[in-house]
Amino acid sequence: LAMSLPLSAKTQGRRLKTFTLIRVALALAALAVVAWATLSPHPPSILPQRYDKIGHYAVFAICSFMGGFAILYSRRWLPFVYWGMCFGLAVFLEYAQGWWLPGRTFDLGDLRSNLLGVTTALGLWMVIFCAFYLIRRFKKKPEAPLSK
Repeated sequence: LAMSLPLSAKTQGRRLKTFTLIRVALALAALAVVAWATLSPHPPSILPQRYDKIGHYAVFAICSFMGGFAILYSRRWLPFVYWGMCFGLAVFLEYAQGWWLPGRTFDLGDLRSNLLGVTTALGLWMVIFCAFYLIRRFKKKPEAPLSK
């Protein structure tokens, strides 16, 4: 039988840093794909035109939610920066395609879908965070046996 030895604190710290860097890289890659799809002159048309708003909503909700994994176990201020960045990116990308891209226009419906997607992801993260917090907070500790 192979016996696993406990990892040293230094090794655990290195693994956590590596895991955090991977999560951040994946979150940034997802946001880069969203930026590319939004700012390309000919956006990918996965959905028919009448479902465009659903596509905007889904892309921003999924990418924002995935990026939430990058900020787990992070400094207290980082979630505020991350979610602010998501909301800012949702607004900026919609305005940017109207300003800089010929043939593309700003659409208030797309902007609303983008913001609703980010808001949904933030709401889901708040529910998950609160649930885990409450579970840990109110988890019953084993009672000590009565001694006679």
